[in-house]
Amino acid sequence: MMNLQDIINLCKNEQGKVFIMDEQGDVTLVILGIDTYKSMQRGGKPVIKVPDPEIVNRKIIKAQLEEDSQPVPPPVVPIVSTQPVSRMPRPVDMREEVIDPSFNFDSPDDL
Repeated sequence: MMNLQDIINLCKNEQGKVFIMDEQGDVTLVILGIDTYKSMQRGGKPVIKVPDPEIVNRKIIKAQLEEDSQPVPPPVVPIVSTQPVSRMPRPVDMREEVIDPSFNFDSPDDL
C-alpha cells in the first residue's frame, strides 16, 4: 500500500498531479509538485519538461538496430507422417455414440 511519501515522490518524478475524490466522484483534494504550484500561483501554465528529441531518436534507432540483429526463428513446418496410408490408424466412428438411434432426421410432413 502506498504511503504519503510514495505519492509525493510520484508527483515529483512524474511531474503530475494526484486527484483524491469522494464517494460521489467529486474532486476534494489535489496533490501536485511545488514547481507546478508556484507556476500556477504566478498565473502561468505548468512547466512540463520535454525530453530532448535527439536523445529520443537515438534510443529509437538503437532499439531498431537491436531488433534487426536478433536471429529470425526458422519457419514452422508441419510434421507429415511417412507411413503409408494403409498403416495409419483409422478414425473411430463415434456416430453411434453421439446420435440417438430414435432421432428422426426427416422433417414433419405438415411443413
